[in-house]
Amino acid sequence: MRIHFVGNVCNNHYVFAKGLRSMGVDAHLFLTPFDLPCAQHRPESEDSELSKGYPDWIHTMSQSIPRPIVSIPRKYLSEILACDLVDTHGNHAYHIRNKVPYVIHPYGADFYDLPFIIPEYSRLDIRFPFIFFQHHFFTKRRFRQNYSDASAIIMGHYDRLWKQGYEKLLLSKKIAPIPLSIDTDKFSFCANRGDVFRKKYPKFKFFIFQTARQVWTPKTVKRLGSKRNDILFKGFSIFAQAHKDALLVLVDKGDPDIDKSKTLIRELGIQDSVIWIESMKRYELIKYLHSCDLFIDSFATGGHGCTALEAMSCGAPVMMYLNSKRYNQILGETPPLINVKTPEALAEKMAYYYKHQDKLRDVAIKQRDFVERRHSLNAVCGELIKLYEDIIKGQNKYHYIDQQAFL
Repeated sequence: MRIHFVGNVCNNHYVFAKGLRSMGVDAHLFLTPFDLPCAQHRPESEDSELSKGYPDWIHTMSQSIPRPIVSIPRKYLSEILACDLVDTHGNHAYHIRNKVPYVIHPYGADFYDLPFIIPEYSRLDIRFPFIFFQHHFFTKRRFRQNYSDASAIIMGHYDRLWKQGYEKLLLSKKIAPIPLSIDTDKFSFCANRGDVFRKKYPKFKFFIFQTARQVWTPKTVKRLGSKRNDILFKGFSIFAQAHKDALLVLVDKGDPDIDKSKTLIRELGIQDSVIWIESMKRYELIKYLHSCDLFIDSFATGGHGCTALEAMSCGAPVMMYLNSKRYNQILGETPPLINVKTPEALAEKMAYYYKHQDKLRDVAIKQRDFVERRHSLNAVCGELIKLYEDIIKGQNKYHYIDQQAFL
């Protein structure tokens, strides 16, 4: 069985291809002109040894035509189509439709945003007429057609499941709820906390870490989705009043709301208990996950991404908001996260686990066990193989998601 992954948003397809190859599947990854300029979409940000060169199963594409017009240069199509099945993102499938069986693996805006709305650009922007025309008459229609013609939609971000996408993209009986996957060997469990933060900031004893993008103000959220970082800042400000030895460590990625985040932190009076560090590659993240006492994800959508899984795998207890009902519907169990939604609840839980850090270790062990069972490469790639074989052989036996998850 030969599988071609086209596109590599946040290195998810690289991880899948690597896992499938370890299980005997002839999997290949094609990096598009969309992936190559962005460090987080390049495999070397996941595995440092790839900075010296890619193996022969990773292929790169180049093009001179602007990306909004062509996402896959025509000269690469014959090579991409020489397989049993293509696994791709919503924006690349147009070039593959009706040529070979394909599944779409969406990771965000390519499912819940781009098929429905026109991106916001200032009408004074010289590019506005072109962007409006191109998106309204081509991109939206292409996305919808791509989804309706796909053999299956693989959805690991369960917070992306929503009624509008289900109804308007005609996805009845096509959603395969295969979880996200991470390399649990690389993101190894650390029972005893590391000392990266303790050595650098010796006056603090309890370290809370968040890597999420700073996206939470109404205007920015409309374009990029929300992380509700403000809930973390407000909750931490309550907690920090009685816990002066706690430090909140944030990552400065140059995000749209980073200045507003820094302003809110000053207004809350917690600037002396907050530190910003530079963005890092995925493999560099591990030492920080091994060193924090608590990892914070987002509080907006009710779902987690790969970074939360990596934290759980490393033994960093994760606190966030999770839509428990939806996860129970899909997985039959709820990830053992510390589930909070409001600043007050967050502050209360922080104070509890600060006082009972032995309980925090128990949470870490449960989370690691969950990740190994549901999100390891062996577990997830085994599900992918079942789905691919079902589609290639035309068996129609795979169990797709129940529509109730959208209601």
